[in-house]
Amino acid sequence: MTEQSDRILRHFDALDRKLQAKGFPATSPWWMARISEFYTSGKRRLTSRVGRRGGKSSTYCRLAVTEAVFGDHAVPPGDVGVVAIISARRPDALERLRTIKAILDAIGVAYTERGDSVELKTRPVVFTVFTASIAGVSGFTGIFVLCDEVAKWRDSDTGANPAAVVISSVAPTMATQPNAKLFLSSSPMGLLDAHADAFALGNTAHQMVCQAASWEANPTLTEAGTKADEPDEVIWAREYAAIPQAEGETSHLTEALVARCTRAGDMTMAYDDRHTYTAAIDPATRGNAWTLVVACLSDNQVRRIVLAREWRGTRKQPLVPGSVFAEIALLLQPYGLKYVHSDQFSEDAMREIARQKGLSLLVTPWTAGLKADAYDALKTLAQESRLDVPPDPAVKTDLLGIRTRLTRTGTVYELATQGARHSDYAPAIAMAVTLCRVPAVPIPREMTEAEEGEAFKTAFLLDREKERKRTERRGALPVTHGPLGRAARR
Repeated sequence: MTEQSDRILRHFDALDRKLQAKGFPATSPWWMARISEFYTSGKRRLTSRVGRRGGKSSTYCRLAVTEAVFGDHAVPPGDVGVVAIISARRPDALERLRTIKAILDAIGVAYTERGDSVELKTRPVVFTVFTASIAGVSGFTGIFVLCDEVAKWRDSDTGANPAAVVISSVAPTMATQPNAKLFLSSSPMGLLDAHADAFALGNTAHQMVCQAASWEANPTLTEAGTKADEPDEVIWAREYAAIPQAEGETSHLTEALVARCTRAGDMTMAYDDRHTYTAAIDPATRGNAWTLVVACLSDNQVRRIVLAREWRGTRKQPLVPGSVFAEIALLLQPYGLKYVHSDQFSEDAMREIARQKGLSLLVTPWTAGLKADAYDALKTLAQESRLDVPPDPAVKTDLLGIRTRLTRTGTVYELATQGARHSDYAPAIAMAVTLCRVPAVPIPREMTEAEEGEAFKTAFLLDREKERKRTERRGALPVTHGPLGRAARR
């Protein structure tokens, strides 16, 4: 073990004990053993395959702070050492930064916030977050690089996982820093992504690998508890047991999930003036159905599909877009809508035809990345019982037709052909749900007598406080301006 490694391990242990004294959970024995083994080995890269909620982010944020505050890094004068946190999505990266700030606050280390960065006041070190893209991870001096949930990175335009190129780009940032470390952390997806490739190399002269199920890395979890959280055996094996799945096609939404979010009420829901509505179409003229979906966001954060309609043409008798738009305009009238969202399918011609029928066509560039995000959001909403769809067999068939396939470049989302259908409602529902963001106006509730009394008391005290502050600034008002003076003037 080098002097630097011994120094980091001692400070990491001391930091962990300080955090426990402040109410933070202890780093688990499994993680303590892996961190010790890694630093003792003198290797430069740790590739960890650990299940969801297995303590990956918490442990690595503590280690990042330890390296930043106590690490021996040869940063040239005028330069700063960068602790880089690279995540699939910006909100995830910022969450790691919030954890780091909480740790710095707990141990009393001063820092300055600069946008999406946190800079130490006592050392030339800055914590900076990046989203996983080829262009954004070069040009800095890296002393600690955390690649977070690598197997799940996705380019926003192509939907492909850019990990292989990002990792190749980030490695040179550490070239002048002999004590810099690179951490590739993720729960697994398939067997062919960049994280799986790195893990498959095993322990080498430059890399150490480690693997643990969620409950092994985080003993506050149990295997039975994780199975209760995720009843789907394939997803559970991947996300919690940390077993990557062989590349193959699976259904994105299960029948149980679709059943959970299918209402027992009416197929179509009437207009409600408390709601703001959003309409989306997935146009087609031959074979596939042209679908229309109207959605709203309720005041309890449920996204509700209030109307679903389709038109179907054939190769011999294709749909006439003008006729379809005319019918759509009539269907949207009760919801106060004169616009509809669509993808870029023949956008110039479609926009003009819609305009002739009194509709504005709002085109969303429906890239592979946006589709993937929308289908992922759809699944999350269903899992959290925040999606409500009509009891339409075609809607059910189409939602079940969203398929995921693991490939070397990440998860690919495909729409299955089932009988005469090509999952035609799925894109329109995903788009409408994604764009539906204005919640309903809550129903006003009459206050009880006790609540009215409390409201009056609160308003009175606020008025008194305002008057006190005004008096402190400008002095007391003449008696003629007080309540008695105003009454006398009246």
